[in-house]
This record gives sequence, C-alpha cells and structure tokens, in this order.
Amino acid sequence: MGVLLKNKSFIFIWIAYITSGLGSTFSIFVLGWIAYKLTSSAVMVGYLWFFYLLSSIISQIISGPYIDRISKKKVMIFSELVRAIAYFIFALLMYKDHITINTIYILAIVVGLVEPLFSPSSNSYIAESIHKSYLQKANSLLQTTKQMTRMLGPLLAGVIVTIMHPLYIIIFLIIILVFSAFNLSFLPKLNSVKSNKAPWGKEFIEGIMFYKKNPFFLTLGILLFIINFSAGAVQPMLLPYIFDYLKGTSFQYGLINSGTAFGMLIGAIFMTFAKESKNLKLTMFSSIIISGLSLSLMGVTFNIFISITLITIYGLCASIFNINNTILYQRTVPDYLRGRVFTVRGLLSNAGVPLGALLSGHLVSHIGISYVFLLIGFAIVIPCLIALFLPSLKYKNIEEISN
Repeated sequence: MGVLLKNKSFIFIWIAYITSGLGSTFSIFVLGWIAYKLTSSAVMVGYLWFFYLLSSIISQIISGPYIDRISKKKVMIFSELVRAIAYFIFALLMYKDHITINTIYILAIVVGLVEPLFSPSSNSYIAESIHKSYLQKANSLLQTTKQMTRMLGPLLAGVIVTIMHPLYIIIFLIIILVFSAFNLSFLPKLNSVKSNKAPWGKEFIEGIMFYKKNPFFLTLGILLFIINFSAGAVQPMLLPYIFDYLKGTSFQYGLINSGTAFGMLIGAIFMTFAKESKNLKLTMFSSIIISGLSLSLMGVTFNIFISITLITIYGLCASIFNINNTILYQRTVPDYLRGRVFTVRGLLSNAGVPLGALLSGHLVSHIGISYVFLLIGFAIVIPCLIALFLPSLKYKNIEEISN
C-alpha cells in the first residue's frame, strides 16, 4: 500500500475516482428522482435508463479503437468537462422552470455518450502505470473509494431533496466535475506504445478478434450479457419499489441506493486484504449466484431494513466479481490491445442493460414489482449455475487462462 501511495499517477487517479464517482451517483439519483416526480411512471423512468444506457453502448462502440491512440489523460478530462457543461445547461433550464421529461432524456443521452470514456481510459492508465504485482491492491483501493462515494452520494442527495430544491444537487455536481478535470490535468504523461492508426473498423475488429481467439473471454462476455440484462432492470425499479411497494420516502430511496454501494465497499475492502483466489471461476460465479438470490428475496419482503440488507449483499458479491474480472483482463490482455479490449468487454457485458431497464417498467405494470424481482434474481442465478460446467470456462486461475 505504501508503494501505491508514493505513485503520483495512482494518487491523481484515486482523487478522480472520488470526484467522478460522487458526480455519477448524484446524477443517477437526481435524474431518476426528477423524472419520477414529474411523471409518477415507472415506465418513464425505465425509458430514462434505456436512453442513458443505449447511448453509453453507442459511445463504447465508437470510442473503443481510438482510446488506444489518444492520450488517456485527455480522454478522462474531456469526459468530466463535457458532463459539467451538460449539467450547467440543465441547471439553467431548471432555474427557468423549463424542465420536461424530454429535457431529462436529452441530458441522459449526452451524459451516456461521454461518461463511458472515463472507465476504460482510467483502467488502461492504471495498468500502464502500476506494476502487475500491485494491480489487485490498486484496483481494490480504487473500488473501495468509489463505493464510498456511491454510498454517501445517494444519502446526501436524499437528504438534500427532502429539505431543499434538487437544483442545489446539480450545482454541486457541476463543481465536483470541474474539480475532477482540474485534478486530472496534473497526471503524468505516459510513454506507452500506441497502436498504429488503422481504420476504425479494423481496430474495432481487432478487439473483437481477441474474444474469438479466447473462448474463455467470449463465453464470459455472453454470460455477462445475460446477467446484466437482468441486473439492468434493478435501478429503474428502485423508485417505484420504495415509493409504491414499500410506501417509503426520498431518504429511504437514498438508503437503498447506498445499500448497493455499501455492499460493494465491503467487498472492495475484503479484496484489498484477501489473497488471490486459487479457484477463480468458483469465486466469481458463486458470488454472482448469491447476488441473484438476494435480488429474488427482495420481491418477498415488505421490510425496508431487510431490503437494504439484501441489496447490500447483492453489492458485496458484485464487487468481488467485478474486481476479479478486471484483474483477469489487466493481467492477460496485451498492452497494445488493452484499451479496445476493455471497451469491447463493456459492450459485451452491458449491451443487455438498456433492454433490461426498458423491459422492467413494462413488467412492473403487468405482473407487479415483487414478481419482477423474483424473475430478475433467477435470471441471474440459472446462467451462472450453467456456466460452472461449460467447457470454455474450465479454467480455475489466471495462470491457466494465460497459457
């Protein structure tokens, strides 16, 4: 840990994770809250998440090949500044009382296009600036910090919208995004080898070909598509789950949002001190199975504190899976391919998320929110149980995959 704290690159990325993570959680909370209060419709909130996630996927498809040839530092700064400008315009419209559901959708699309640039750039920057032996500690510490902001963000936002206008959340969001861009400007320049400037299509195909040559990663990506199709339905359902199903308040909505982040925080802290798993596959998929069961149980409880506990377990298990998954890619993907492979990974795993968000709102109106949670949980558990026995996922640890 002392080595990491002496690394200037890591320190600036660490600060960026705090500011960018807090900015993301505030924006997620406030956009969903405003959309639901404006329309009182779970379907409309589902559309909000659909537009946001769909634009994120489009951004990943277009930007993937270019991340390897552009300065990671400049990409991260660009992501933060464009978001700050978009929220500034939104704040002016809110001040003039000109906000409509279409305005929220447009903002979600803009944010969805630029926000995904930060993650693959920062992951690639970390992999290039930190020795491989410290990657687990670095990723775990970054995830711990990020989940702390995600835990505190919804709580603070829930308190703010309870006692004052949500415009103040937008103003605070603009400030921290501008600060994040300023902080990233101090990142040292990397002397990494950049890929040749081949046509976009050729470079994107190179990222896809990595998966074709590695059945383990291809199967894992397909599996994550199925898992995230179900998990993508969770976020837009939390508002009607709290307000309609549990008859709760804005503060309790903030609590249940923080529950996921709190669980991910616990998982990240655990991974910071844990030794590398001797059976990587069992660790990754058993954690996701438990997370799916937790979501199913949320559909049969009417107690807010039990629901928060269950979603905390969900976040804890998801954190263990995500950190192991990131380390797996960082330690096995060649440096010159890492940026585009990270992007294709995001595309493969997240393509199902907007579809899940879009479908969840309609399902709630037809079969009820409790049954939707049950379906989501089992849709995560069953593919993971099958994956444990797939030939393409026979590997147990990173060394076997590398060979």
